[in-house]
Amino acid sequence: MDSKLKTLKKRLYEIKYISSASSLLHWDSEVYLPQNGVSSRAITNSLIDEICHKKLLKLDDGNILTDLVNESSNLSLEDAAMVREAFRNFDKGRKFSNSFVKRLSILSTKSHHVWIDARKKKDFSMYSKILGEMIDIQKEAVDLLGYEDHPYNALIDDYEPGMTVSKLDTIFNGLRDFLVPFIRKITDKKVSWNITMDGKFSVLKQKKLNRDILDILGYDLSSGRLDISTHPFTVEIGPHDVRVTTRYSPNDPIYALYSSIHEGGHGIYTQGVPVEYFDVGIGHGASLGVHESQSRMYENLLGRSLPFIKLLHGYILKYFPDFTKTPDDLYRIINHVTPGYIRTESDEVTYNLHIIIRYEIEKKLISGDIKVTELPEVWNSKMKEYLGVDVPSDDLGVLQDVHWSLGSFGYFPTYSIGNIYSAQIYNTMLKDIPELKEVISLDTLKSMKAWLYEHIHKYGRVYMAEDLIKNATGEGMNTSYFNSYIEEKYSKLYNLV
Repeated sequence: MDSKLKTLKKRLYEIKYISSASSLLHWDSEVYLPQNGVSSRAITNSLIDEICHKKLLKLDDGNILTDLVNESSNLSLEDAAMVREAFRNFDKGRKFSNSFVKRLSILSTKSHHVWIDARKKKDFSMYSKILGEMIDIQKEAVDLLGYEDHPYNALIDDYEPGMTVSKLDTIFNGLRDFLVPFIRKITDKKVSWNITMDGKFSVLKQKKLNRDILDILGYDLSSGRLDISTHPFTVEIGPHDVRVTTRYSPNDPIYALYSSIHEGGHGIYTQGVPVEYFDVGIGHGASLGVHESQSRMYENLLGRSLPFIKLLHGYILKYFPDFTKTPDDLYRIINHVTPGYIRTESDEVTYNLHIIIRYEIEKKLISGDIKVTELPEVWNSKMKEYLGVDVPSDDLGVLQDVHWSLGSFGYFPTYSIGNIYSAQIYNTMLKDIPELKEVISLDTLKSMKAWLYEHIHKYGRVYMAEDLIKNATGEGMNTSYFNSYIEEKYSKLYNLV
């Protein structure tokens, strides 16, 4: 068995480090790649993906992987997880031909840059043709993978193993039924604090401010970077190289800060996973939902709390000494509930409705119940129904997200799963670190990072998401913590009866 494990680890090691080149090229595409370099980059990406796919299909040469699966009960916890994940990826990968992988890779690169151009020009018609091609290839993938009950299940499983449409419908219907009337209560109050972020804020100084905040949260900038991209993201290039991006507005430093905090949450999680797990394919988060729980926790439950904003206020004054807003002003600005167009700029009360809209649309796109040409109309209709807003242009509507251009269908639900998990984890953490409710200091932030490392980060993908959450909190997914958090915080903020 030792010989088989050694051989499998060597094969996984090669796949991981070759694929890290693809991650680096993705980062470069978002941060530096000139427009005229897109076509050649698509070819490069497709060749790397093809190499990795061929190596993936060789994982079971000599029946090594099959034998280890059958013998997994005799393996250590970490080795059993490695074998489980290797077989899961191998089993999916062998259903795709090399030519299919290459087609998908080339299409993703080209589609992404068509989306960027269409978004800039606010014109969905420029993007609809290639998006249709992307949806067709996703349907092809679904047929190759196979599924039970609903074709969308095959896509969700890539991001949140074990999650299904049936489970999500129950979760999201409950969220929607709670949020829609609660938001209406807030908007009916017609509260206006008449506080705005006025003035000009040097982007150069904002960059320094964002780096300071990432540093105090625990993101290791000596093992990462902070750069600018159209859509903020986090990417793991390799051990000790986890990069995050944000985007800046010269009129509002909060705009970039909370993107940085969100991506920093992802980065802290990834940096906390043992290096040796990266080498053998279990160096990721337990699922995308668990990963989002970390980013949403830092961004919202910590980042939008009054104790943290008091700490943040001091750092803002360090770079912008003429800043006139008080911590209480800043708290109201950051927690102001306003149904709007953009998901990434939405408040934590309305955010999940943005996700539910995308989830409902994705399901119907994959099942064939919505045509691509109908997308803007369907999107705008749901925005009006759930959030009460009229979408004025495609860039503020159906073109705002990067995910579909990359073929990431099934990803969106993980954001709301992350919100649910974040509240549940935070509620448990408060029992051990009650001072998070009162005063946030550098020591408190270190305690928070240490707690998350001990209960979440250090396990990588050793445990499946459901088991990890049970181990950390004592129970499976429970939406009541998120609902209670939102209701308690915003009822107080808006003086709701």
